[in-house]
Amino acid sequence: MFTLKFLPVLLIGLSLFADGPSGVRLTGKIESLPAAGVVGNWTVGGRPIQVTAQTRITTNSGGPAIVGACVDIKGAPGNANAIAAANIDTRPASKCEDSTASGSVEVFGAVEQLPAGGLIGDWRVAGTLVRVNAQTKIEQDGGPVAVGSCAEVKGTRNADNSLAATKIEISSGIGGCRPDDNGPEKGQLEFRGTVQTAPAPGAQIWVISGRKVLVNSATILTPFGRTLAAGSCVEVQGRLESDNSVSASRVQILGSGVCSNGLDRQSDVSFFGTITALPSGGLIGNWNVSGLVVTVTAETRIESEDTAPAAGVCVEVKGDFGANNTVNARRIETKPASFCRQGAGAYRFEGAVQLLPSGGVAGAWKIGGRDVTADANTVLDTVKGAAALGACVSVTGALQANSSVRATRIEVLSASGACIFTGGVVGAGNLSGLAVSPGQIISIFGQQIGPATTLPLTILNGQVSNRLANTQVLFDGTPATLLFVSGGQINAIVPCNVAGKTSVKVQVESNGSWTNVVELPVFATYPSLFTQSNSGVGPGAILHPNFTLNSFANATVRGGTAILFGTGEGQTNPACSDGAITSLTGPFPVPVAPVSIEVGGKPATVVYAGGAPGLVRGLVQVNFVLAVDTPVGPAVPVVLKIGLRSSQAGVTMAVR
Repeated sequence: MFTLKFLPVLLIGLSLFADGPSGVRLTGKIESLPAAGVVGNWTVGGRPIQVTAQTRITTNSGGPAIVGACVDIKGAPGNANAIAAANIDTRPASKCEDSTASGSVEVFGAVEQLPAGGLIGDWRVAGTLVRVNAQTKIEQDGGPVAVGSCAEVKGTRNADNSLAATKIEISSGIGGCRPDDNGPEKGQLEFRGTVQTAPAPGAQIWVISGRKVLVNSATILTPFGRTLAAGSCVEVQGRLESDNSVSASRVQILGSGVCSNGLDRQSDVSFFGTITALPSGGLIGNWNVSGLVVTVTAETRIESEDTAPAAGVCVEVKGDFGANNTVNARRIETKPASFCRQGAGAYRFEGAVQLLPSGGVAGAWKIGGRDVTADANTVLDTVKGAAALGACVSVTGALQANSSVRATRIEVLSASGACIFTGGVVGAGNLSGLAVSPGQIISIFGQQIGPATTLPLTILNGQVSNRLANTQVLFDGTPATLLFVSGGQINAIVPCNVAGKTSVKVQVESNGSWTNVVELPVFATYPSLFTQSNSGVGPGAILHPNFTLNSFANATVRGGTAILFGTGEGQTNPACSDGAITSLTGPFPVPVAPVSIEVGGKPATVVYAGGAPGLVRGLVQVNFVLAVDTPVGPAVPVVLKIGLRSSQAGVTMAVR
């Protein structure tokens, strides 16, 4: 079978060896390199180094990366004493000539275990066994030694892969550690939010996006002299305390505008309407839907299960507001005519409250940067929390000629400002929020659902972590494996124990702030394919056996072999395992449900379907052979079926 060496699609958070909140650092001389190129196995300071296409190699200060060169390596613990390299920087030779630096190892991360009755003995830091003796220098200027504190450990590697510590530096607080010289101060967390209560002069307790923030004379406020007021957008750096409050070391005032949520894919607006005009010669271009101009591109996903798009057909449009009241469509789905009779002219979007009337519901609001007008007939739903500055709300109403929205309903999703958007839990491959399945890779879109800075996955003891930067995603209370976290998007893997359930409740907790709860159906399987554009449509993430990318210029021949990648296979054998990494040698997890593929409507022969070797469980690799009568062309449809369900429409490959 073929193994996965290179995945040529930018799946956010699927790189196993990226920077994270814990890791390993090594300084030493290069002793060996791969026979060709830089991707492969290196030896540095007597230790194996795993280098991938995602490893960042910088050669500014120390010259080229050649045998004998001094390098500084940052990464994650790998198998058999190896380091999975995220960054490699060449250094001046003097850095390795220093006997204290050559072959030295540094580990960054949270203290997970301490010896009973003192500090001498075995610690565990970021998944690494650390041996501490009377000669180990322990600095506690940044806080006391405790489980959960951030530690920077320096030492040498023992034969049993433990670390003989020469120096340990402690930073107080939980999480926030980063092996990144340019990252925030170790032991610190940071988040972006809206000031919900105007702090009185000298006040030491502020409320920012639902979080209690402690401010004192040592807190740095920038820019100096800027007035902080309710509604201000700020970025906070500080330490998370045991009661989930934040002791602020710095508060940066970003302005009075809406805090950016980092959203790049989730729809900002959705509405039902009737098609009145389509572009001549196809579907790409400007549509007219109930009097609104809708821009459709090659990356717009068009689903037409009920009927094909045509004049008079009812559609649901999801996209982003464009200039002059246009909508840039990300997804269009044809619907029965009854949907338009019930909801024509109704627009829906989510955002943070920036301005609200002082005397009740009626009056002028500003939500997510848009002007919203409410009147006595507007329904205000506060079941999930009070409507306050910074709260995350959903607005339903009618779009006006001046681009404002006259609201018929305003629903508070989360008073804290941290919320999952409506339809915001989607499959990472098909970007559909219909359901989830056990072991499926998903994306969650929302507002303030993670840290202000983006963090990819970390590996502890051979498992991908289920907590990043004090952020976790819970499925009926079970934490999900996390691949990537940021303020507007989280990539995660659905826990295995949802198998057998009919529905599951999803909630995000980040730095002590909880989002709204989203309930989704559970399917036994829910296959979807990854695409080169990450949009869910267009050319798939499909490789040739030599791991080059399938494309118009590099098409697969009839009767030839190809490799595709997806997720949503459901239960596997061996059984689904949260956070596990698929072995390079097997046994490989294969779906319990039957697997089949059609290309251009012609059945292909499945050679292998299961976990992608060396990558996180949940990513499915399928090797298949095209039928000799497969249709040829630059965009031949590809459909993967696992169990009773098929992958999304619109995924293609080139065949010749």
